[in-house]
Order: sequence, then C-alpha cells, then structure tokens
Amino acid sequence: MKDRHLLFRYLFGLTVCILFFPLAVSAADSFIHFKRLSVDDGLSQNTVLALTQDHNNKLWVGTIDGLNWYEGSRFVSYYKAPDDTTSLANNHVYSLHTDSKGTVWVGTQVGLSRYNIVGNNFTNYSSPDNQPMQVLAIGEPEEGDRLLLATNIGLVIFDKKTGRMKVQPELAGKTIYSVCRMNDGFLLGTSEGVYFYYVRNENVTRLLLQLKGETISDMLYDDKTGNCWLASLTNGVYCVDNNFQIKHHYNKQNTPAYFLTNSVRTLSGDDKGRVWIGTMEGLLILEPETGTFRICRFSPEDPTTLGHNSIRSILKDNQGGMWIGTFYGGLNYYHPLAPAFGRLQHSAWRNSLSDNTVSCIAEDPDNGNLWIGTNDGGLNYYNRKTGIFSYYRTGTSANALKSDNIKCIWTDKDGSVYIGTHGGGMSRLHHRSGRIETYSFPHSTSLTNSCYSLLDGTDGTLWVGGMSGLYLFDKQTGELSQHPLAKKH
Repeated sequence: MKDRHLLFRYLFGLTVCILFFPLAVSAADSFIHFKRLSVDDGLSQNTVLALTQDHNNKLWVGTIDGLNWYEGSRFVSYYKAPDDTTSLANNHVYSLHTDSKGTVWVGTQVGLSRYNIVGNNFTNYSSPDNQPMQVLAIGEPEEGDRLLLATNIGLVIFDKKTGRMKVQPELAGKTIYSVCRMNDGFLLGTSEGVYFYYVRNENVTRLLLQLKGETISDMLYDDKTGNCWLASLTNGVYCVDNNFQIKHHYNKQNTPAYFLTNSVRTLSGDDKGRVWIGTMEGLLILEPETGTFRICRFSPEDPTTLGHNSIRSILKDNQGGMWIGTFYGGLNYYHPLAPAFGRLQHSAWRNSLSDNTVSCIAEDPDNGNLWIGTNDGGLNYYNRKTGIFSYYRTGTSANALKSDNIKCIWTDKDGSVYIGTHGGGMSRLHHRSGRIETYSFPHSTSLTNSCYSLLDGTDGTLWVGGMSGLYLFDKQTGELSQHPLAKKH
C-alpha cells in the first residue's frame, strides 16, 4: 500500500511539472494589460482626442477640456484664460503635432496655438478672414517651413515664419479630417473620400472614387510595405497599395467576430508592424501578414483593461509604448516589455473562461494554445493570439463530455487531448475533428468512475490514475485496464 501511494504521488507531481512549467516561457506574451490614467491622476478631463510626444519625451494630451503634459508621475494642465492672450486659444483640443524642430502645435476648436517653452505660454493664430475654424489634424511637409491643417473650412496651409494662413482653393468648404504624408505629398481624408495633395505645386487630385461617399477619419502609411490604411467612420478599415488599389477591406460584415461596429476613429502602428485600430466598440490589433486580429475591450471586473470601449486617439511613443485615448475613459498605456502577470477569469460580459475554479492546464503542442480544465465549467480551449475561448462541456449528444468537473489533461503529439473527469470517466478529444470518445473504468460506479492523473507511457499507452487504482490505456485499441502493478497491492 505504501508503494502504491508513493507511485501516485510521483505521477501527480511529474504531471504537474510537465503541464505547468512550459507556460512560464511564453504566457506573458499573450496578455495585453493597460495602465489607466484619468482625472483621478491629474488629467484635466477624461475624453482624450489627441496625443503627441515632444523631443524631451514629454507626452502631450489634448482633451475636450484642457491641454496636458505628462512626465510619468504628474500631469500639468493648460486652459484658456479669458483675460490672457498668451493662454491656450480654446480648451477643446482636437489635434496635436510636434514639428521637426520640437515645437508643439495645438489644434483647437477655434484655431491654432503654438506652445512656447520660453515663457511657458502660447501664441495663437486665427483662421483666414477670422472664420470659425476647427483644426482636426496637423501635418508637416519635409521642408519644415509650413504646416498643413485639416479643418472644417478645408485644407489650410500655414506659414510658420509669417504666421499667415491660406485655404487650398479646390478644397475650400470641405471638411478635412486627416492628413498623412505619403511619398511626395499628403493623403487627405475628407467627408467625401480621399484626395492627394502635391506639396511642390499645391495641387490636389481625387483618389479612390469608390470611397467618395465615405468620411475618412484617419490614415496610416507604412513606407516599408507601401500600404496605406484608411479608417472610415461608417465602413471599417481599408488597406490600399501604392497604386491606390484596395487590397483588403475589414468591417463588421467581413469580420463580424472582431468588428462590433463599422465606426473607426483612429489608426496607429507599433514596432512589430501591427496596425492598431480604434473603433467605437473597442481596440483591434491587426497582424497584416496573417490577417488575424486581437480585440481589447473594457471590462468592469478587470482594471487592467481599457478604460472605455470608444477609442479616440492612439500614439506610439519613442520607447515603443502605445498610448490610447478614450471617450470618457481617460488615457491608457501599454508597453510590450512591461512586467505583467496575466489573469484570465470568467466574465458575464464577454467571451471568457467558463469557470473561475481552474483545476488543470496543458499546452497544445501544435500551437502553444492552452487547454484549461475547470471545476464546474468543463474544458476550455484558449487561443493565445486571438484571446478567444472555445468550450467542451456535457450535453445530450454522444459527442460530449460526461462531466464538467475536469481533474487532469494530457495533450498528445498526434493531436489528441485526454481529459480526466470526476464521475465521467476519461475522454479522448480528437482536436482536429472535434470528435470525443469517453472510456469508463472497469467495474466502476458513478462515484468511482473518476480520473485524477494522466502520464504518457513509452509503448503507446497512457498511465491513468483513478479512484480505484492505477490503470493503463491502450491508445490503439481503446482498452482501459488495471495496471499489473496495482493488482499486487
């Protein structure tokens, strides 16, 4: 009897080591955790519309009620002072830009402001003919002597030396939402599709006529691939090549598992070449080479998720971190090298772990995804790239588990997953086909038909620890029989 107990302790300990230790290598890579910053931390207001980083690595944050800079420990805020002409032009900040010389420019609801380091104040510039002008985005040609302002009155060309502005005549009266440098000019996202602005002669031409009815809210050009990404307020995201041909179109109709809305506000890229897509219903991270997505959304149960699902601005900083501004959810920060211990838990609000009592974990040898056994929620399969769970539970069909109380898991290199349950015997899941076979212990009752440990043998068998002793499972014949060693004790 003593030898039998020692054998079971050995099998159990060895199984735990094999199942758990591989997770330490790569588990952290599958989690995206955010640090939240809000008015509680000194931010002037929780709706963040614009972000930029200056040459001193200060982060500038534009909200609908004030401008802020952040140095990692504190916020400093700037507001419009009614009797001070050197204060911010307006508290509603739409856009921010750090130019080639390190000057920070602020696009507001009533015009443009330049931050002056000497004096810690602002110089404000009115629109042509003092028209009401909202500066929605700011771009800078390579020469550095001008700024291109995307506004509600058209494309405004601003001379930094003289402070003068003029409206590009062909686009006068059109709302320009975004500007994006591309080759020898700029792409312009408007309320009537896409235009291209030639810096040298200041002419424009219309592109992508099939998008003329769409509002292009933001754009991202990848000079390594030649691809340009276009965000539509009503129809998802387009990928366009150097010849302005649409290569891909992602939206709610084409990619319903990830796009919960077609309203996309903002785009950015990271150091891994991924495209970060800010929508009204969460943040999407796209791997362009594979076309796979990861979705990040707010959860009231998890403070490491986004502060809000409506994303309004995204910035990659000089250190490779990602800043995400939200609508009434404040500012969020993610860095791929930041230490974090990932947590997966059940949520009634989203696709998640089926039960918070986790009894066993195994790694899929084919792809590194996780098989997670729970106490009362059956078996979970977690895709570490997409963050999506699939479930295997009891049911009325023959192709179902016989118990939702999972005690142990063993993954085989042939794609089979062996599942030990309490009261439901041992099951073999053929992962590639989804077929499930269940095996009961010989002469067992509903109580003793339980499997508590599994270990692979060297001769095509599986060692199985049950309530009534040690068993061997022949993988080829499907026979479950008591081990000869156990019969002697």
